[in-house]
Amino acid sequence: MAMPPIVAVEIGTTRTVVAVGECDTSGNLNLTTIGTAPTTGVRKGQIVSIDQAESGLSTALRQAEQGGLFTIRQVILAISGAHIQSAVNAGNIPIQGRDNIITQDDVDEVYDIASSLRLDLSRKPIHIFQQSFSIDDMTGIGNPVGMTGSQLASSALIIHGANTRFENVASVFRRVSVETRDTVFGVCAASLAVLSPEQKKSGVLLIDLGGGTTNYVVFANDVAATAGSLGIGGDHITNDIALAFNIPTSQAEELKITEGSATIDPDSAGRKVILKQSVGFPDRSVGVRSLHTAINARVEETLRVVRAKLDEEGVLPLLGAGVVLVGGGSHLSHITDLARQVFGLPCTIGTLRNIACAPTIEPSADLAIVAGTLIYEFMYGEGKRPGRGLAKHISSLWERILRK
Repeated sequence: MAMPPIVAVEIGTTRTVVAVGECDTSGNLNLTTIGTAPTTGVRKGQIVSIDQAESGLSTALRQAEQGGLFTIRQVILAISGAHIQSAVNAGNIPIQGRDNIITQDDVDEVYDIASSLRLDLSRKPIHIFQQSFSIDDMTGIGNPVGMTGSQLASSALIIHGANTRFENVASVFRRVSVETRDTVFGVCAASLAVLSPEQKKSGVLLIDLGGGTTNYVVFANDVAATAGSLGIGGDHITNDIALAFNIPTSQAEELKITEGSATIDPDSAGRKVILKQSVGFPDRSVGVRSLHTAINARVEETLRVVRAKLDEEGVLPLLGAGVVLVGGGSHLSHITDLARQVFGLPCTIGTLRNIACAPTIEPSADLAIVAGTLIYEFMYGEGKRPGRGLAKHISSLWERILRK
């Protein structure tokens, strides 16, 4: 018998998505209905107009309700935004039990210490990722229970965001009489939908290329190593094109989609695109090579900022499985080529794994966040959480999938 439907919502900078999914008792997810609407009132993943954001959310909710033939009252929210940050906090305790054997109580105690990062009152935690343990001078231990030692240490990756940003989102949902049962960091949820256990063990960087933000998370040795968000996205590319060629943003967006490339095509020299007159803008031609140059500059800058952050945290050498891209920006032509150049690693576009879609829904990297959010809630929703954060949730989920 199928479980009750689950609803995930992502209010992005350019698009609001409402996804309805159903899971059977074996844990198989079926994505049944999608509602979408253009987003206004959101900049860099953060709400700047509650009235405008409400309009897009209402439209997407109505579409999903019509497709699913039920009224949506509760949702799981996937968020992003430059306000989201992460920090690693460490904890350690002496082992004082009989024969210095480590117990589950010891593990719980060191976890509590590692997860108790003192945040500013203006911020709140979203996820706590349990990382590996060490006993004395032995590192990289997954489960220390039953082992012997004098000192047990562990660390946790804590992802946190600004209280005011959460409150603004909550205000939008109150306007439409919908309760948000839980909140997840979008790119972390997406990892549930597109990453394999082998990738997380070997080391992988997952990047969500959104309209107003670029979000990332790194997994290595089966644990989350770092995560973050930049206030740069596809809208910035569009604005660069509009400014470079003095054209309206609507034409710039169309140019980006139809003629854009993340790398500079050597065969594009001399080729031009003719743009028809628009209100306040005359007819003009745009050189394709110049267009590619403008796009390449912004996308390469964004990827290099991500690389610099990973280099600063010392996780670049851990990425044995390379880079995976999701989000609307992953559709940009030659984006994987540019990512390979920037990171010096293999790069692929993420695809939905272990998820069935209704015939009217085309599986794509655009849906990774909402699909992953549905998986997260089904597997680890209220009353089902083991209390070790999303990293443990992800590992448990893949173990369950592999047993099928």
